[in-house]
Amino acid sequence: MGDMKVCSKCGMGKPVEEFSRDKSAKSGRTSRCKECRKEHYRQNREHALKQAKQWSEDNREHKLEYRKTRYQSLSPFERAIYVMANGVCGRTGENGVYNSKGIKNYLGNNPQVKAFLRENFGSDIRRLLDRGLTPSIDRINPNSHYMEGNIRVIDKNENARLGSEVANRLASKSVIAIKDGEQRIFESISECARGLGINDSTVRHHLKNGTTCRVGFSFVNAD
Repeated sequence: MGDMKVCSKCGMGKPVEEFSRDKSAKSGRTSRCKECRKEHYRQNREHALKQAKQWSEDNREHKLEYRKTRYQSLSPFERAIYVMANGVCGRTGENGVYNSKGIKNYLGNNPQVKAFLRENFGSDIRRLLDRGLTPSIDRINPNSHYMEGNIRVIDKNENARLGSEVANRLASKSVIAIKDGEQRIFESISECARGLGINDSTVRHHLKNGTTCRVGFSFVNAD
């Protein structure tokens, strides 16, 4: 049996792996076990989020300077990992635009995504960097999720080109706008946007990702 530790909250003896690492603690682990910490967070979630938001606002300049210094200290390989993980995690997940396709829902949080990229795409990333290209994370099937088996790392410019091709294909098809069970058919994305008083990019985005826009419409291709 491995090392044990008693939780200061529940009083139960548990393997040290059940306690999070804490460099400031003498034992190197938190005094409360992971389950007790989770329960405390669940009971105090709103207060914790409010505190975190306030701290972030009060320390904005410090955070920016820390990130800048941290980024500059990284190797080109780790910089590429950092940019890809931060970018995709920042725009996906529970509060991101790709809500149902969030990488957090399938691969975990930012550190876990970085570990996943190192383990599965390290050689691809290095190959691109050696050619002077910028690695970029991409979904193989743009209509599916950011999940294992549907992720690849390609050149950033190639990623943008493929994205434009998808957008152009969508733009040439008729669009059905759906709201409260009622449907309106438009000959193109541009016509749909004009008819609903929104931007082309809004229709294209929600059509591609299967989400609902701010005025309550969802979109599908007519053919």
